[in-house]
Amino acid sequence: EREICRKNNLREKGVVPITIFQDCLKDARIPIEKCKNPSKTRIFSLSPVDATIAYRQYLLDFVVAYKGNGLACENTIGIVVDGPDWTQLYRRLATFSTNILNGDYSNFGASLNAICVKRVAGIINDWYEMNGDHSLLNKQARIVIFEEIANSVHICKDLVYQTITGMPSGCALTTYVNSLVNALYVRVAYLGVVNFAGIPRDLQSFDKNVRLFHNGDDLIMSVLSDVIDEFNNQTLQTFFLSAGIKYTDSLKSSTMAKFCAIEDAVYLKRKFRLQGEGDTTRVYAPLDINSVTDCANWMWVSENAVEATALNIEQSMRLSYGHGKDEFDRIRSILMDKIRKSRAKIQVPFLSWNALDDEVWNDYDKLYIPPMNRVLKPYDDEEGVRFD
Repeated sequence: EREICRKNNLREKGVVPITIFQDCLKDARIPIEKCKNPSKTRIFSLSPVDATIAYRQYLLDFVVAYKGNGLACENTIGIVVDGPDWTQLYRRLATFSTNILNGDYSNFGASLNAICVKRVAGIINDWYEMNGDHSLLNKQARIVIFEEIANSVHICKDLVYQTITGMPSGCALTTYVNSLVNALYVRVAYLGVVNFAGIPRDLQSFDKNVRLFHNGDDLIMSVLSDVIDEFNNQTLQTFFLSAGIKYTDSLKSSTMAKFCAIEDAVYLKRKFRLQGEGDTTRVYAPLDINSVTDCANWMWVSENAVEATALNIEQSMRLSYGHGKDEFDRIRSILMDKIRKSRAKIQVPFLSWNALDDEVWNDYDKLYIPPMNRVLKPYDDEEGVRFD
């Protein structure tokens, strides 16, 4: 508590305290071929507890509002992919345009532009000012916090060093800052690309022609046909490359298409699969099938291997839900057959696709989602969700 107060006093005076993030190896499996490449080793930077508490003290109000208003703030942080949330996202994209851009950045977090990170501090301070926090001390503290994370200090074994780009992955603000920087990147790119195309070079034009959603370094956009020849995945890739940012499509293909249909788009490693017709259409979120099957093939070292295996098998079945009943039944049949043939006494709940479907869509009738034939305009007053 004493350390938190000491550092907060420094922040409110405009002095950047020493906040050291501890680097450690990320506990994750990677392909064998990547193990031979040192640059593919994943690092996770742990935040000191006092910093986590202090950042929440000064910024939690914004974080809650930003996440809680999700799609209205063009982010999908915390989205529940199995259920109405995914349908709502689909409709907001599909009712705007059939031209979909979805991409992926390489090394996004480690190369995050420090200037953009600091601009996010200004955006957040404006939000606090608009919502009644006029404290100059709080404003100054938030500016200092973003100085701490934009040029963060790290310790790796016995080496202490400072970065000039990037965000500490273990910082409590990382996902939210990444999302906001992602939004800035796309807008800067739009202004840079359309500057040569005779399209108005302002953000009002962006709001008119683009509907963007992002989640950290992931993004998906719906773009009107009026500007798709000038603003598309290929022109984005070229623009970002000129700024030293590597941008590819979400499948990391060797050749990038200008845009795709929403049924072919991949966002958060999920696709959009429609079932039903008209306003009763449900949109499912099938996960890459390799991730579904991989879940059942590996487990963490555990004191109870049988129980851990059972949990993984159940989770694998649940992950296959978005692929539909036929694929779910196929995967469940394979897993159950493996259980019967094993010598271990593995007890797994007998899941049925219909039961899971009822569980996921239990409150669907209470959820208002704009009809498919309605075009949602930028800054539409109706947020798309109403609970009676």
